[in-house]
Amino acid sequence: MAVIKFRSPHDNRINNEPYDDDDQSIYPDYERDDYDGQSAGYDDAYDGGDYYEEEPAGKKGSGYEKKIRAHRFLIFLRTFLLIALIVGGATAFFIWLETRTFTEAEYVKAADLARSESAVYENLDGHLLVYTRDGASLMDAEGKTLWNITYEMQRPLLAMSGNVAAIADYNGSTVYIVSTKEYMGAISTNMPIRGIAVSESGEVAAVLSDSDITWVYLFDLKGNPLAYFKTTMEQTGYPIGICVSPSGELVCISHLRPGSDSVRSSVAFYNFGVVGQNVVDNYVSGYDFDGEVMPVVRFLTGDTVFGVSDSRIAFFTGKEIPQNTANTMFDENLLGVYYGDGYAALLFPDMTGEERYRLDVYTSKGEKKSSIRFAMDFTQIQIASDQIIINNGQECAVYNTAGEKKYEGNFGREVSAVIPTSKQGKFLVITGGIVEKMTLK
Repeated sequence: MAVIKFRSPHDNRINNEPYDDDDQSIYPDYERDDYDGQSAGYDDAYDGGDYYEEEPAGKKGSGYEKKIRAHRFLIFLRTFLLIALIVGGATAFFIWLETRTFTEAEYVKAADLARSESAVYENLDGHLLVYTRDGASLMDAEGKTLWNITYEMQRPLLAMSGNVAAIADYNGSTVYIVSTKEYMGAISTNMPIRGIAVSESGEVAAVLSDSDITWVYLFDLKGNPLAYFKTTMEQTGYPIGICVSPSGELVCISHLRPGSDSVRSSVAFYNFGVVGQNVVDNYVSGYDFDGEVMPVVRFLTGDTVFGVSDSRIAFFTGKEIPQNTANTMFDENLLGVYYGDGYAALLFPDMTGEERYRLDVYTSKGEKKSSIRFAMDFTQIQIASDQIIINNGQECAVYNTAGEKKYEGNFGREVSAVIPTSKQGKFLVITGGIVEKMTLK
């Protein structure tokens, strides 16, 4: 509570000088003729010592203090009840969201779409990214085309990070960079491209082939090389997986190299920020996995990478110098790897015999959050907006990351792809040459 200090009438006194009865400035609120020396509670005689102002009548005693305390308590009580109401309402809303299930879906046409047998449909931060060997385009959740580009490719490669994507031709020499807002530009290389990765700010890591040597380049958005280094099978191994942190400062590469008995994978981290400038070749940490092939390495968050081999899922954490913080081994037949929204998921046959498949979902800390068992054949499995979407072109099932089924239904027609938007329960569905908005109810 704010406290306002009122000036004593004696504050205008200088150097403890006695008051002049003719000086009206020290009594601005009173007419001089009405002042009798006591009506306002002042002493008749002031001797220059300490002055004590008498408490005005009506404000003395515990009654006034009780009113003040009661008023403060009332304010506190109202504030507490308001906060409790807001917290309780938010908690109830989230519980309702978690436990709510859907029984039907509503479809509304959003846009027409040019048909192409080679078209690939991807979810780019809640938008529909369509790319072919001839070009790419982006559509928002309302069916509006935001941009389109043309090119010629034989075998398009796609890398995504947040709302940014990079498209390049395998063995080509150009990387096209796009986002959910615009076409950002293109990068040219002087060697054939074998693999790409992109950051959320547009930096591109490219694996380039040069006879017996493989180069890894990091380019900025304008195509300027920020860093580069070479790899050989004898020294570092061949790069089979690559990813870039959202900030563009960390690059993770999984190399395959000869091991003591068979093969081994080496996961290396290169820091191109301030920390990496103090070490040779920007190499800050690395881990070897004997007898394993680890072709998948991906950033789940700004400081967490997960890698998957034929016998483990590993997690590496650290914004500057990543460390191997969690490992889970398995001896089952791995059928697929999926990731998104800060989660990673591994698909296995369901060995219990109750269903056909089992999808194990992991958090970015390496903890298993749920296991989803299902029997439906599938063409797509996606993780987005705390949802796991499984579809096979005829029917669709939606789970939350806790493993609870939220919806299961039949499309009633052939569907090429289901693209989750940024809102739960809302999707874009591609069927024939039409894009429809699908809303669960």
